[in-house]
Amino acid sequence: MSLYDLSDLMPSKLHMTVPLHFRRSAEIPPILVLHYSDLSRDEIEEREGYRVTRPIRAIVDVGQDIPADILSQAFTEAKARGLVTDTDIERYRDRLPEFLRSGRKRLKAA
Repeated sequence: MSLYDLSDLMPSKLHMTVPLHFRRSAEIPPILVLHYSDLSRDEIEEREGYRVTRPIRAIVDVGQDIPADILSQAFTEAKARGLVTDTDIERYRDRLPEFLRSGRKRLKAA
């Protein structure tokens, strides 16, 4: 999400999506979080020399690892800038937190 400048979060870890059958013999560095998935062409964007997941996919992938208010900020910003569409939301509906699907703010626990 930081590549798209969607929130104020300064990530402490790098998230990387690798194919389902990816195996590494060396230990994964602690700064790296691996997500295992075989991505379709429409889930990635080409950059200069590397690929990134589209904003909706990035939000889905890191959704469990960041605070709800930051996730909400990123989602709202992505929608406002046209980086996340209604079609994207429908496609990932089952993987998005309910408060993002409904547009309601998540209540903080007392």
